[in-house]
Amino acid sequence: MITEVRYHNFKCLRDVRLALRPFTVVAGPNSCGKTSALEGIHRAFRLRRQLERELGKKGRPERIATRGSTEFAVECFLEGALLIGFRYVRSDGRNWHVDQLSSNAESHVDPFAEIVHKVVERDAERQREMWREEMSSLSSLLRFDRSALAASSFDTPIPRLKDTGRGLPSVLATIAATDPERFRELIEAAKGVIPTLKDVRLRPVVTDRADYEPVKIAGQGAYQRVLSERRGFEIRFDMHSGADLPADSVSEGTLFTIGLLAVAMAPEAPKIILLDNLERGLHPRAIGELVSSVRKLITPRHVLQIVATTHSPYVLDHFASDEIQLMCSDKNGFAVCGSLTDHPQFKRWKDEMLPGEFWSMVGEDWLQQRTVAVK
Repeated sequence: MITEVRYHNFKCLRDVRLALRPFTVVAGPNSCGKTSALEGIHRAFRLRRQLERELGKKGRPERIATRGSTEFAVECFLEGALLIGFRYVRSDGRNWHVDQLSSNAESHVDPFAEIVHKVVERDAERQREMWREEMSSLSSLLRFDRSALAASSFDTPIPRLKDTGRGLPSVLATIAATDPERFRELIEAAKGVIPTLKDVRLRPVVTDRADYEPVKIAGQGAYQRVLSERRGFEIRFDMHSGADLPADSVSEGTLFTIGLLAVAMAPEAPKIILLDNLERGLHPRAIGELVSSVRKLITPRHVLQIVATTHSPYVLDHFASDEIQLMCSDKNGFAVCGSLTDHPQFKRWKDEMLPGEFWSMVGEDWLQQRTVAVK
């Protein structure tokens, strides 16, 4: 389990330390750095070759670095020891290079650390493709989109859920085929969050797929359009209000819940889930059921750690105070972070208020004052 993440000049996270628990929620206003914090953790689980490729794919690193800086880094720690991370450096004023950071420790009691070191060691042996996929699958950053979750999906060698939720039917079909008991657990957990849900079924679908093959016409190269059959699945819902409903007719909260549970209960579940906007589309009461269901999945069998963001005080009411991190922006626009338990009045009110109520009363601007006092 990651116990702390340190950010240096990463976007608006100029000098930030984020303490983590097995299940952590980060709360704060819009554009204060919550999503950037998740992105930094996710990027830390990229192998060096992937980080180098991202230099070309996602634009210049100076767009990621805090303005005016010539280096930026994200480091993940386990009880004070570096576990994994990365550092970009602009050494000659023009060109950037990147290093993957990892501990030299040979073994850890923590199962998450054992997995990370195993994969990094294998990558050092240049068994590239297999370990690139394995390393990427350790972390999953989810930004679900309703239309992507509802879309049909088609056969792939290894069904995986995209960060938007695309591919959900194929992932559910894989769980149902390989572990029917786990699939029923997933549906029962979903029913606890969505009282009107009766069942979830998968219907086979067949469509035509257009491919283009190179051909020669009068000695000239060209492409010919070829149609082939493509098989896959779509999700159908049985609700108290009606049966056999298509996925695009149910609520966003229903799709979000099924998607999150599918990620956490898939045969190749990521070991850390990074979830942007935990409360999306859910009634306050349903939020509690979802948090409870997801919390049960933090085991070696499923995921080992979850970090989520929220804007809702109702979400915080379902977390222990030491699982809550707050974030805001200082007067220069840089992120400031701290625990809810750091508030000077926390001990006075902790037995009188729920965490969400306390946050609603004190907000997060006090973090700026605390930072100034420390300096």
